[in-house]
Amino acid sequence: MIREVKIDSFDDICSSFSIWIIKYCSQNYTFPLYMVWYSDPNVEGRHSFMLDKSGCIFAVTDLVKIKEILLRNVDKLQQPNNLMNWLACFGDLLPEYAESYNVGQIENNIRGNDFYDESITQLIGFVNLFGDFVYQSNDNLLYERELNNKYISMVCKYYDQYIQSSNYKIKEQYNQKDKPRLEINHLELLHAFIKIRYVIEENISIIYLQNMTQSL
Repeated sequence: MIREVKIDSFDDICSSFSIWIIKYCSQNYTFPLYMVWYSDPNVEGRHSFMLDKSGCIFAVTDLVKIKEILLRNVDKLQQPNNLMNWLACFGDLLPEYAESYNVGQIENNIRGNDFYDESITQLIGFVNLFGDFVYQSNDNLLYERELNNKYISMVCKYYDQYIQSSNYKIKEQYNQKDKPRLEINHLELLHAFIKIRYVIEENISIIYLQNMTQSL
């Protein structure tokens, strides 16, 4: 039975069922990819990708037709609890993505040693996304080593201390001009970033409307 949901926007549907769509852009794909991402009911504060039954991340290239693609391939997926209820509430609303991850831009920022609040926040967002996959992967012990990389950890520590909005006392001590710059070997960080991006993209399964699946 579908519970009543007050719907004024697509975001209302997503918030009601704790299921969202994220956009993933990479120079390794011709088009943006769209993935389903949801709150893990078993672990507070934990989020997960929707995976297919082989353990790969479900992705599509056509956001508008994501509902149709999901319904045609639902037997191939590890479904979140509320997936069918979420889909049933779409109605005439066009699907929208909640977050966007541009890994090409993140890579270029690192290559250029370009570390400002926005670029660091983008990197941390991607690292957290990688962490979501690590914790639901059968190879999580192997991938945790990449997540805990020394240079990734340095960026996380800097973000927590100087950027994260909850760190009010630290933020009050530094204005943008006086705040210490992130000092890091950007080439080592680039190497670490490329490795975690490779893990994500190696585990993406693109499902097309024609029921053809491509794993990369």
